[in-house]
Amino acid sequence: AAFSTLAWVLVLFRLPESRPRENRAREAARTLSWRGIADTAALPGVGRLVSIGFLAVLAFAAFEGTFALFLGHRLHWDAQTAAFAFAGLGFISAIVQGGLIRRLVPRFGEVRLILIGLIVAACGFAGLTQVSNIPGLIGALTLLGLGQGILSPSVSGLVSRITPVSEQGAVFGTLSSAQTLARMISYSTANFLLGRVSMAAPYWGAFGVDLIALAIAGSGSRRLRQ
Repeated sequence: AAFSTLAWVLVLFRLPESRPRENRAREAARTLSWRGIADTAALPGVGRLVSIGFLAVLAFAAFEGTFALFLGHRLHWDAQTAAFAFAGLGFISAIVQGGLIRRLVPRFGEVRLILIGLIVAACGFAGLTQVSNIPGLIGALTLLGLGQGILSPSVSGLVSRITPVSEQGAVFGTLSSAQTLARMISYSTANFLLGRVSMAAPYWGAFGVDLIALAIAGSGSRRLRQ
């Protein structure tokens, strides 16, 4: 709560407004209406990227909402020990997003990195379903951290690059709303699968969701590169 409050204060007083004043009312109207969401998604390539962003968060939120319970069952870890696993995953993602992604984007481009990120993350989810020891857990989390660390900034970067400056407020508002909805859906669904089907079911579901996102990204990769 303290860090969130600090972030709010810094945004309020230190972050300059990027939108021209004359465009704010129009962008707010678009973001807060179903027609505005439809118009935003209809921009070339943007609807596909919003769908990919939605599915990527839908998959990863299944991990976020069930991982501590999964570790308690599979490895008999308590909450304190599970926190170290979360910290390790966050450290890997931070390394990728904090520096490595800057070298990867010029070399491979966002579209190819989105495909790579989805494949690596899907492999991480598949690996989690088979975890029975610490080395297996480290391998699966490494793949998942690398995949998510590559995927998230690549989607956001490509959205920013292909969206006209005057439309970016509405577009990123739509993307953020879609990802929030994905978390709401995934937390409840993943825990239902965990309790009613099996401990591995949420991660098989996340694996399948990432494959769907991969199919969407692959089918439109040529258009997104243009």
